[in-house]
Amino acid sequence: RETQICVRNQHTTARDLEIRRERYNQTRGLHTIQWLTGCDLLSDGSVRGSRRDSYDGRDFISFDLASGRFVAADSAAEITRRRWEQEGTVAERWTNYLGHVCPESLQQYVRFGQKELERKECPDVHVSGKEEHGTLILSCHVYGFYPSTITVSW
Repeated sequence: RETQICVRNQHTTARDLEIRRERYNQTRGLHTIQWLTGCDLLSDGSVRGSRRDSYDGRDFISFDLASGRFVAADSAAEITRRRWEQEGTVAERWTNYLGHVCPESLQQYVRFGQKELERKECPDVHVSGKEEHGTLILSCHVYGFYPSTITVSW
């Protein structure tokens, strides 16, 4: 689903790159946009979320779910912040995504991974011995168990 969303948005992303290149007075060349979007489901049932955009490895603009506001990292991003706040729909879209879609997806991913998280793998145990100076020395190696906590009694 996330890949399909990115494919649908590729033209918008290309335009965003053009706009940022123009704002920073850059000519052609290799430039990158990176997004970091995330949400946390807190123990009290509330949600915390944010969206951070960067351009060429530097902060550009961010959105915080709690405040519902954009924060521009510099004067070029300030133009974007003002435009998005005037439109009104961008904050609404991110509020919906971070407050509803993201937590639902997160819960779904946890359910998908639950079987893996709850799996138990019995250990492979190998005992070997060698004699040194008339004394038998035994070694026990335990491999391949899950979860990572295990108690071995000799």
